[in-house]
Amino acid sequence: MVGTKAPFPFRQLVNFGGFHWAHANISWASCRYHIDSYRVHKISYWSILAA
Repeated sequence: MVGTKAPFPFRQLVNFGGFHWAHANISWASCRYHIDSYRVHKISYWSILAA
C-alpha cells in the first residue's frame, strides 16, 4: 500500500476481487452439487430400469 493518494481505490478493488472470488466458489460448488445429484439420479434411474 503506497500512501493515501493511490491512483485507484486499492481497498475497493481488493473487496471487489474477494467478492467475485467468493461468488465464483459458490457457483462452482453449486454446479458440482448439481452434477453430482444428476449422476446419482441417473444411476438410480438406470437401476430402476434394469430392475
